[in-house]
Amino acid sequence: MTRRLLNLLTALSLLLCVAVVVPWVRSHYVGEYLYWTPSGPPSRLFAVTSADGLLWLGVTTGSIPLDPPGTPRLQYYRDRPDIWAAGVHPGWNQLGFRFIHSTAVQTHVRAVILRYSLLTVCLSATPAFRALALARRRRRFKDGFCPRCGYDLRATPDRCPECGAPAGTGAA
Repeated sequence: MTRRLLNLLTALSLLLCVAVVVPWVRSHYVGEYLYWTPSGPPSRLFAVTSADGLLWLGVTTGSIPLDPPGTPRLQYYRDRPDIWAAGVHPGWNQLGFRFIHSTAVQTHVRAVILRYSLLTVCLSATPAFRALALARRRRRFKDGFCPRCGYDLRATPDRCPECGAPAGTGAA
């Protein structure tokens, strides 16, 4: 059960890694700006921006003259608009994560900025460790090594002097 769960998590991590690499490469050629304004009294805009190797997740509140509420929109652009220039106050910037907030006239913007490279490294760690473990395990099962502990059995081909397991079996 544990091995199946670990295999499932490894496959999911690898799939998410590929799903992050594609927009990362794409973000260097074209910018994408996806936003959604929910219906309701507080005027809000939820936005996801992908450009220049960065993923921006933001919320804007206040006076927002955009499309009708409840309508998601996706815009493409070649040159990133300077939407964060006026009144941007950098919050924290640690280990590839950045938080900013802006207090422009009648608008408040809060955004978390993530580097695609950091996401890719984090998501590829589990598959990389699993691949290393598989390579180590395969090396153990080669002729001349104890399948239980990996000890070199060239000097004692009948029994492992390290763990006592008979040669050719993994049990003690």
